[in-house]
Amino acid sequence: HILRLSARLPQDAALARYILSRDVRELKIIGQLIYPVEALSYEEASTLGRTTFANPELRDYLAKHLFDRHPEAPYWALDWILTPRTQRWEDLLPLGFTILARQFTRGFAISSGAQRRLLLTEALELLSDEELPYPTPLQRAALLMLKRWGRSDEALRTELLASEALARWAESSSAVQREFADDLRFELESFS
Repeated sequence: HILRLSARLPQDAALARYILSRDVRELKIIGQLIYPVEALSYEEASTLGRTTFANPELRDYLAKHLFDRHPEAPYWALDWILTPRTQRWEDLLPLGFTILARQFTRGFAISSGAQRRLLLTEALELLSDEELPYPTPLQRAALLMLKRWGRSDEALRTELLASEALARWAESSSAVQREFADDLRFELESFS
């Protein structure tokens, strides 16, 4: 019903912004669907990401319905994730990892060796927190991104399977760490 309704509405940035500003789940989804991608700037994307961070469903829909349509979205996601920790919006990280997971599935590749290394390091560090009793939404998004990236990138897949982090997680006393190791190993070995 939401898709049919949004198909009848004009793609208008002002209307989309107004609809997105309402605190109603269905309206937020419609706003994402009718937002014209050519009107979406980095600043607006960052604002939308910060306003949906607390709701995983709306965050995932935002990645699917709006950011999947914008060619700059994976670069924005990289910027959100790779900005130094003291200067970045932590709220944008789950969305950034979700956008990259979806883009890796579509064949997106990171050509910069430095960015590849930084992204891998950031994701592995987020997953290495042994103090948490359960996986956080941020960790789930980072793990999904690593799995999708590893599917499409043989060199990364090989590096992850041989990584110290994966070996350490497999031997950890933390059930969460062991779950990450098993999940990642299962996914990546399926594509080897």
